[in-house]
Amino acid sequence: MCWFSARSPDKETVNEDAILFGERDDGVVLLALADGVGGQPGGAQAAQTTLTTLASDTIDHTSSDAMSDMINAIDKANHSVMSAQIGSATTLAAVIIDNNCLRSFHIGDSEIFLCGQRGRMKLQTIPHSPTGYAVESGILSEDEALHHEDRHFVSNLVGSNEMRIELGSITKLATYDSLLLCTDGLTDNLVTEEIVEIIRKGLIDRAATSLMQTVKQKMRSDNGKFDDCSFILYRNKP
Repeated sequence: MCWFSARSPDKETVNEDAILFGERDDGVVLLALADGVGGQPGGAQAAQTTLTTLASDTIDHTSSDAMSDMINAIDKANHSVMSAQIGSATTLAAVIIDNNCLRSFHIGDSEIFLCGQRGRMKLQTIPHSPTGYAVESGILSEDEALHHEDRHFVSNLVGSNEMRIELGSITKLATYDSLLLCTDGLTDNLVTEEIVEIIRKGLIDRAATSLMQTVKQKMRSDNGKFDDCSFILYRNKP
């Protein structure tokens, strides 16, 4: 597994993204990232609060039901962010991996991709945003969505009374499947085809380095978008 997280090149405030990974005593792996919104310090605090709650209530918990632990932890995090009254919220993309089976948990426009060695998509979450739904319905292409004026709107967040958890179905992992969790700093600059072509092959550390370098270069191009950027890249072992 490899991970990357960096503050937007055009700002001096803190990185509002946060990353979490760990393994429970029962062997269940948890990967998660959050992208705080609302501006510093509120966004960073919302993201950190969410992942701290997931760590304590999912990784450190002794329940035999990791999925229930995750759902309860997300609900608890949602109430914690709202109770803090910091005027912010956060996205969340998370997965649990148990005995080569993956289940995803998704709130907002941070995304989850799962693909095989040949690039066949096994899982791709739909961003909870007007442009995300427009791409899924065929109204916009991915490239059009990258430059749409409403790209920054998100319709589902941790820290809201209307928060909903999008729970993915159980997906069996094959050998060398590549799993990517990322914030919109990546997906606002690279389309799915570009991302998959990088992550699906080669050594995982080289793929992660290539992805990092590619998004940094794209951000500084004429069509790029500066933003905090974080990702977790996981390769299923034999």
